[in-house]
Amino acid sequence: MPKVGKVMKERGHLLIPIVFLLYMLIFSGRTVLFSAFWTIVVTIVVAELRPISRMSVKDICDAFVAGAKSTVSVGMACVGIVVGVCGLTGFALNVANTIISIGHSNLFLTLLFTMVTCMILGMGLPSIPSYLITATIAAPALVELGIPAIAAHMFCFYFAMFANLTPP
Repeated sequence: MPKVGKVMKERGHLLIPIVFLLYMLIFSGRTVLFSAFWTIVVTIVVAELRPISRMSVKDICDAFVAGAKSTVSVGMACVGIVVGVCGLTGFALNVANTIISIGHSNLFLTLLFTMVTCMILGMGLPSIPSYLITATIAAPALVELGIPAIAAHMFCFYFAMFANLTPP
């Protein structure tokens, strides 16, 4: 094990981006994406302060690629958790039943409530997780009213994608 003092002497400056991130998230009132972006910029700048942590352009690009690859697996795990919780707790079934009961077998009202549900559930998520969640919750309500499954899923897909364009 390396000595803490030696590591802090050589690479202690790399704690600055962590402190910066905590400041941005807790005290500045900025969004997570804004804070993350500027923390990445600060990390690159701080890493240039000492030769031991200095990164070439290739190293920076490789770090971006590695970060993107690891983000995909974490994102998919989170979607799996959300879909699993919705299914196990009965939330998805309750939402579908509520949409049907409010619509009173009126197709237009049911489509309107499904659209709103898809847009609310899809806000703040990337495209694929947004569709997966809305397809799990809203599509069964449309299928129960006699809409073909492919049409119900395309409806949910469209409004899940549309939710990415609307501000939360």
